[in-house]
Amino acid sequence: MVVERILQKQSIDYSASGSYLKIRCLSPEHEDRNPSMFVNKYTGWANCKSCEASYNLFQLFGEKSNYLQILKDKFRDKLQRKAMESVTYEIPDSAVLHRSSFRGVSASTMEEVQAFQYNEFPGYLFFPIKNASGNIINFVGRDTTGTRTPKYLFMYKRPVLMAPYNDSYYGSIVLVEGWFDYLNLREKGLTNVRCLFGLTFTQEHVDLLKLQGIDEVVILMDGDTAGISASERISNLLEENYISIKNIKLAQRTDPGDLDTKTVQKIKEKLYGKQGSDSRDEAVFS
Repeated sequence: MVVERILQKQSIDYSASGSYLKIRCLSPEHEDRNPSMFVNKYTGWANCKSCEASYNLFQLFGEKSNYLQILKDKFRDKLQRKAMESVTYEIPDSAVLHRSSFRGVSASTMEEVQAFQYNEFPGYLFFPIKNASGNIINFVGRDTTGTRTPKYLFMYKRPVLMAPYNDSYYGSIVLVEGWFDYLNLREKGLTNVRCLFGLTFTQEHVDLLKLQGIDEVVILMDGDTAGISASERISNLLEENYISIKNIKLAQRTDPGDLDTKTVQKIKEKLYGKQGSDSRDEAVFS
């Protein structure tokens, strides 16, 4: 949620208390040894029960807020409850777990995400797709030969717009094209990543993000013509729907799956290590 992300950016410790977050008073005139300021986790209004100081965190730290955002945050818990009601699957008994590195992703990560091969779909490496509660709702297969179509194959005819579903940083996600882009970033410490399985991004994607409480999207497409074009299109659609965006441009012929640990950590620090600037700011990593 946005309010929690603001507190994280400002290095303000907090604890949850129902619909509120408990922090030390922000008033410079109040030495608050026992945290006594309560922040509404939806609206950002903070009130100290001891000295009666009052602040709006959005105004105090220069962040944007709107009524739609508050509604999205309130529906977040409801969405998670609904996700738990979804039909789920298990990894097939005849699956062969993949325990070696592949395309720059380490063997340990491949094992951690439960990659496997399945004889019914030769030439594909499969990965479980899980919902917010950790249950498997589908499997995505990635062509390992470079010749098969489609490049991504879903085992069941069930729409998966983006994955994984349960990784966000207080309402902020990083959006990439491919599954191995996600795996590479995840392995190198950037975990709030969602994969599109291509370049398709529609109003249906936007609606899903809203339901999931996402209020900021960091767009990290491949550094080619198609990726640049998709970034602009995605940016426009998100802004039309009042979702804040940041664009990260990669050098030509570079994709997120190529980035080394140092670069990924640089991106992570720029995004979440300091207070953000204007949502249309662009970072360039070459």
